[in-house]
Amino acid sequence: NQSKQFEDLRTNDKFIKNFAPDWNYLLFLKTRYENQEDVPEYPDRKLPLGWKKKLINGVEYFKDPTEKFVFNSRKLVVEHLRTTNYDLSDEDLVSIMEDSDSE
Repeated sequence: NQSKQFEDLRTNDKFIKNFAPDWNYLLFLKTRYENQEDVPEYPDRKLPLGWKKKLINGVEYFKDPTEKFVFNSRKLVVEHLRTTNYDLSDEDLVSIMEDSDSE
């Protein structure tokens, strides 16, 4: 049954983590994050103040302080931080990436 296979892939967070991000993908991540109401949300000590994260099916999801963006890798978070004028040094950005699971 192809619809069952698609549903399994759609909810396989480690599989979807490998997609190239576009606006639809980022909207999907935000919806995924918000729909996981039973998963606790907590701050990440390596990210700037206001960032939150959830662990969904073994994958870390990160929500920015504006609550407009959600990312499922530290690499995407660092790219966002670089393009949104966060005042972070290269050392800070490297520190954020150090916790990644070989992203």
